[in-house]
Amino acid sequence: MWTAQIALINNLISESDSLVKNCITVLSRTINESNRIEKNDFQFLKEFSGNLNSFLIIVPSNPESPFQLVTGILNIFSEKKL
Repeated sequence: MWTAQIALINNLISESDSLVKNCITVLSRTINESNRIEKNDFQFLKEFSGNLNSFLIIVPSNPESPFQLVTGILNIFSEKKL
């Protein structure tokens, strides 16, 4: 996540976008592979998703599908019913 923020600061928009997509993919795999989420893990996911969503506010989006990344995050949490 921090790498994507550094990339955006340095005006590397496409790299920042791909890092965020990879971050969402790893988050999805982590949540789907775990059978149950403990309290510490839930707290981490809460903070991480909050940071990720707040970062997505300033990331330029794809004009063809502007909410693609946010929709991906919402799908992850709705599938697991967190």
